[in-house]
Amino acid sequence: MELLKLLENCDWQEFEKLVSEILRVHDYAVHHNTNLTINKIRRQFDIIAHKKNYSLVVDCKKWRNKKTRVNALMKAAEKHAERCSFLGKIFDKKIMPAIITYAEEPIINHCGVFIVPLNKLNDFILGLP
Repeated sequence: MELLKLLENCDWQEFEKLVSEILRVHDYAVHHNTNLTINKIRRQFDIIAHKKNYSLVVDCKKWRNKKTRVNALMKAAEKHAERCSFLGKIFDKKIMPAIITYAEEPIINHCGVFIVPLNKLNDFILGLP
């Protein structure tokens, strides 16, 4: 929990970089802040991390507003699921969508998107194939 306290004041770019580094430590090939276009439709991805026969596609959220966070997170998961569907048209790998949050949230999956708090990211990664 010391690490979480230190990260409390980091901005969203530093948060994305931290998540990227954690994935690299776990031997993922990581692409940070990637834009892809198919048929003139463009999508932005915070992190695309490849390993074995799948790609972990991560959207990072470091929100502060506790009142609206759960609803916003569910909407973000719906948008992320759509982006991952778009990505599935390009990649010949299984796509695993995830949102990594700074804070613990009451939901762990929405629309097939894993919702993982930063303090549980290591356990989540270790549980993947």
